[in-house]
Amino acid sequence: RSSSCSSSSSSSRHKNKKKRGRKRSRSRKRSRSRRKQKTRSWSSSSSSVEEVDSEVRVLHILRKHKDSTRPASLREPEITCSLADASDVLQKVREQLLPLSGEKDFSKLKKIFEGLAQRLSDCNSAQDGGDLGRFTRDKMQKPFTDAAFDLKVGELSKLVFTPSGVHLILRLK
Repeated sequence: RSSSCSSSSSSSRHKNKKKRGRKRSRSRKRSRSRRKQKTRSWSSSSSSVEEVDSEVRVLHILRKHKDSTRPASLREPEITCSLADASDVLQKVREQLLPLSGEKDFSKLKKIFEGLAQRLSDCNSAQDGGDLGRFTRDKMQKPFTDAAFDLKVGELSKLVFTPSGVHLILRLK
């Protein structure tokens, strides 16, 4: 008797393990598909799926002003310029670079931008030509992230305003 009870209970345990295994694999598949959905968006004009970038790489020039979060930098220990002054400097830089923006081969634009970032930027990345490396949407301030992800590769941004200051962004990847 005891052997028949134990064998039937062990076989029912075995069946339960199989069921649990199936449920786990389904939930794993669901979580994988959810991860994929985060990097895809549905196009409203058609039923196709278009890929959305999960990370970008940009160069940027930051000009801080007296009302910035931390009005100091390696370039200038105490920043006293106004928001308007900081914006004017970057607007002039943008006008200088705009004719080179959007070209397929933007190596010339990149080289000029890196030189200007080293001279003008208040960010620590200035030493690297303004290169912030690759980053995902959750790593930077929202206005900066939105602008960076909206750009096409080789495109120059409009001026971007954040609590850190005023930015000019060039998307690399």
